[in-house]
Amino acid sequence: MIRTVLVDDSVSFRALVTALLEEAGGFTIVGVAGDGARALELVQKLRPDLVVMDVVMAGMDGLSATAEIMERAPCPVVVVSSLLDSRAQQVAFDALQAGAVDVLAKPRDATAPDVRRRFVEALRAMAQVKVVRRRSTGSTLSAPTRLVAIGASTGGPPALAELLRRLPGGFKAPIVIAQHLASGFTEGLARWLREASSLKVEVVAESAALLPGRVYLPRDGCHVEIAPGVVRAIAAPPDETPVPKVDRLFRSCLSVGPGVVGVLLTGMGADGAQGLLELKHSGHLTLGQDEATSLVYGMPRVARELGAVCEELSLDAMGPRLAELAR
Repeated sequence: MIRTVLVDDSVSFRALVTALLEEAGGFTIVGVAGDGARALELVQKLRPDLVVMDVVMAGMDGLSATAEIMERAPCPVVVVSSLLDSRAQQVAFDALQAGAVDVLAKPRDATAPDVRRRFVEALRAMAQVKVVRRRSTGSTLSAPTRLVAIGASTGGPPALAELLRRLPGGFKAPIVIAQHLASGFTEGLARWLREASSLKVEVVAESAALLPGRVYLPRDGCHVEIAPGVVRAIAAPPDETPVPKVDRLFRSCLSVGPGVVGVLLTGMGADGAQGLLELKHSGHLTLGQDEATSLVYGMPRVARELGAVCEELSLDAMGPRLAELAR
């Protein structure tokens, strides 16, 4: 059983999640709280397997509570948001930076079986995430760079913020990102990354010219692809997951010509591993985040086992390495 602490100042939402988890089976609610301070007390006392927590609450919010939990009694924390305003999204992404393993939208139609199933499956998967971190150094290969393509999933937003923060303002290559993300959070992620970096971050609605030093994300519900000189957002089917697909981004980069660097960051599953291998086989440089600094060493592990990774680097070495290559 996944021992869960549920934190939300809405009694009705706590009741809804409790009903969803009881119906799904495999979960037991060991504690409920209406604010972050009480949540911290419960987590320290009960040592649960999972915390599901609202981001905007009176008193100690989800951000502060997540930071305290990760310092005092680390366990997987999933933050949820109703997406009503930009402040909620800002706090959600800050909570990821503080150590939360994922951010989910609150189910809008809890009567829909698919909505219920996806929400519960996401919580079940996140409960398995190990939150212990270690660090190490990377390797020293080099290559010229005309384009950087980055894929990430679980743990990706804070990893992306850290990577972009370490790039200089005069970074010469365009950067295109495929980050698995719940619908409704793309604009919030873009704002968050703008604050973390000196680079310009753009959400692509349909297509945009690839410009030096610009960071591109596809709009909600879209895959992202590269054509010579252009980045495009391609609408995904309504039930397709994950979106955007990292393999699709990497494979589209094969049309660009020499000088692509493919980067695969933290994430659950295998998306991006095969595409990274195809980039490597086409003569491009490929980088993978190491186990020590990955929140979930899934996608990078599969890529390494396939032989798709030219260099495996710690997260703090990734930005400086890209800056070196772009020079």
